[in-house]
Amino acid sequence: MKIPAKVVVAILVVVVLAGAGLWAQRASTTIKPIKLSGHDVELLVTEVLPPEAREQILSGPDANKTIVTELKSFFAVAQQAELEGYAEKLKSEISLDEDAVLSAAYKQKHPEVKVTDEDVRAYFQSNPTALDDFLKANPQLQENARKMSPEQMRDMRRNYGEFKILAERARNEKLDQDEVVRLRMLFRRSQTLYGAYAQDLEKRIDAQIKPEDVEQYYRMHQDELSKQGLTLDDPRVRQGIMNRVKSEKIQERINQIAASNRVEIAENFTLPQKQAAPQEESGSEQQSDKEDKEQ
Repeated sequence: MKIPAKVVVAILVVVVLAGAGLWAQRASTTIKPIKLSGHDVELLVTEVLPPEAREQILSGPDANKTIVTELKSFFAVAQQAELEGYAEKLKSEISLDEDAVLSAAYKQKHPEVKVTDEDVRAYFQSNPTALDDFLKANPQLQENARKMSPEQMRDMRRNYGEFKILAERARNEKLDQDEVVRLRMLFRRSQTLYGAYAQDLEKRIDAQIKPEDVEQYYRMHQDELSKQGLTLDDPRVRQGIMNRVKSEKIQERINQIAASNRVEIAENFTLPQKQAAPQEESGSEQQSDKEDKEQ
């Protein structure tokens, strides 16, 4: 199941516990609500969301209402995942997400930065098992690494070392306290938690759907489906209905989670106006411009 397009972030993809009007506290049994101020929402839309998601939001009829609804749903599911212990299971991935945001922030602040081979060697002297530990925590990456040539492994080792070095430099410069970086970290962390929880939720609901659910759905929409020549005798129709039933049940569960009071989002904020696409000149206007230039 994909993250809602309106709040994705190519979505992709970090941990923050407090600051800039928002926080999320991890705990085994209870977690404090995420709180976003109006300023936080403005920064999320302008600085964190991918351009395509931002454009989709701003082009809608009620952008402010849409962003509040989608963010509440998104963060509430992430909080539910946290409550059910997903953060511990995804510890390595969340840590990687955090370092990704910090490394990018450091490069943005210091575009001329260079990490030398000596820097990388020093990092692995202090952290000799860092890469091995990371691969062990990510079986798919570990399997891919086994197929790499020695040269490819050297490149991976260097890139990983550089990645970690820049993230640590960012922390030393307290870039993790910057409000935009904090929001990016929160969003990436929540994205990882949401994705894992939604995937498991889909599997659970898929296993719960029975043939009777499909037949009941068909009876409820029989007039409409019959007009289109669709019957349950067609396996494709049955599968399509099953997918629809599953989608509705997943959305129902997400709505239940979003109805909780663990996410508080201010509704008083100003979103940027969607920029109108430049209009093409008509043939007569182009001809007039041409004549003006010739005179």
